Amino acid sequence: MSGDNVISSSVADKGIKTWNDYLCYGILFAMLLSILKAGSYGYYQILFVIMFMAFTGIKNSYRLLLTFIKCNPIVLGMAVVYAAYNFVSSRDVPSCLFPLTVFCVIFAGFCVSTGGRDVSIAHRKLWMVLFSISFINIFAVLEGRSLYFANADIEMGILVVMAVMTFLFIDDGKIILAGEAVIIFLGVLLLRRGGLDFSNAFLVKDAAQEFSHGGIMEKILGHGFLQLMKNTNGISNNTMGELLYDYGLVAVILFCVLFIYALYVLITDKDKENKKQSFLLMVLMIMSLFYSAVYWENGAFLLFAEIGVFLGVRARSKDK
Repeated sequence: MSGDNVISSSVADKGIKTWNDYLCYGILFAMLLSILKAGSYGYYQILFVIMFMAFTGIKNSYRLLLTFIKCNPIVLGMAVVYAAYNFVSSRDVPSCLFPLTVFCVIFAGFCVSTGGRDVSIAHRKLWMVLFSISFINIFAVLEGRSLYFANADIEMGILVVMAVMTFLFIDDGKIILAGEAVIIFLGVLLLRRGGLDFSNAFLVKDAAQEFSHGGIMEKILGHGFLQLMKNTNGISNNTMGELLYDYGLVAVILFCVLFIYALYVLITDKDKENKKQSFLLMVLMIMSLFYSAVYWENGAFLLFAEIGVFLGVRARSKDK
């Protein structure tokens, strides 16, 4: 990379405190939206990202945004294409804003790994938040109350991701044991409650059947946000099916290409941080096949934010 393309250390140093906190505050905000059943209002994440940009400093945020666009122009390009397509097609506001929400959350994840000194710090903070929530959720399950992630499938997916994060980012043996105990105990309770239904992964065939009835542009760019849920009485509980119907073949192809790229990095890259982030991202993408990540703000937040973190780590690696 040339000098004007590099991720400057001065930007990283000035933004370290704010961006290292983004993942833990972001997941709490996403959980709040899900608990409030905000549903189609996940685009409030745009305002949340803008707030973090302001805390970091407008100048630094602008430089990080330019770096992000230079490194990943396809992310901005697809966000604009989807937003414009849904606007021209007279879709509702969420359909127009959701692509921009995805862009903002991926950009914020990018800032976590490029606007902070050590991305592992951000993940340790996120792990502590997930651990605390999971511990409290044990009592919620025992009392038969609603879970804090508002969905048993997502809760199980988060537990699996948390287990992976435990071995990737936690060094203290006592904390690892405490995390394992909570994960195993809550996992057993959630399995008894029907969490992580593997049959969800096969629901993509139902979405594909509905998808086949659309026009050519709907096959390429989809029907719009939440349309599979609205048009089929919620037959899908699978992220891949939702992407196929709501955002078309382009979204599914990009999803699959990203997974293959993460696998390639995991196998070929010698950098430990790159391997960690690629493995974590792959686990998140696999787990999203068993729940509706796009329809639940908490699941969608982790998925898209970690995509940004992965892209940021790769950018820093190339810069080095």
